[in-house]
Amino acid sequence: MKQNYILGFIFLLSLLAGSVSGQMDEKELDFHIAPTFTRLNSSSDYIDANGINLGLKLGATVNFKLTDWMGIVGGLDFTLWSGGQLLYRQGGNFLPNSDLSNPALNTGDEPLPNNTNIRYTINYIELPAGLQFQFPVSYGVDVIARIPVVTLGVRNRARGRIEAGSILLENEKIGKDVSFFNFMWGMALGAEFQRWNQKVSVMLFLNTGLTDVTRNKGTQVIDLEGGGKEKITENSKGALNQFGLQFAVKIK
Repeated sequence: MKQNYILGFIFLLSLLAGSVSGQMDEKELDFHIAPTFTRLNSSSDYIDANGINLGLKLGATVNFKLTDWMGIVGGLDFTLWSGGQLLYRQGGNFLPNSDLSNPALNTGDEPLPNNTNIRYTINYIELPAGLQFQFPVSYGVDVIARIPVVTLGVRNRARGRIEAGSILLENEKIGKDVSFFNFMWGMALGAEFQRWNQKVSVMLFLNTGLTDVTRNKGTQVIDLEGGGKEKITENSKGALNQFGLQFAVKIK
């Protein structure tokens, strides 16, 4: 349901931008770079978030100015090394469709033991869209706020690191167990000012994932309170949260 709201919002922004683009003389283009910190959450009682990824975002944004203080922004970003680490406290088969270098580790119901750590490292092509508000403060400084911002991410590459006791696999191809699309919503706050004869901006941003990064095709074998074990489908929601600091140069 949330995905439908996001797609509808993007569609409305596209219609609005298209309807007013012919009337707007002013469009602003910037190129930016941003270090990012990402984390995967889990909705399961048997899976915990257990680490962040340090990544990088490179891209460009166009601001279609509706007024002096408001505009519609859209962009294109190449986001590298997103993801995070999950701790699977109960063993199972968490990457059943991946092409692992050791096929025995995704064969059967419980090829991986309790307390398995899997670090997901994912590259995305991201398409953000939203509203930008800009207000002058003093001494040539403008405050910039972007809210809301919705982002469609398209998976480009996915690798995994699996660590469990004596098991250690690096740079495994796990794309078949990672969702192709990712949706996030978020906001940003920053400042724009003149430096080196260019308009530059610095902006903090926060994006919250609305969809599951993992495909939930695996199984998990849990210990029952009264003894014995039970196989369940691994259907937790592993949402991607993203925080970063963006540095941009306005080209016009």
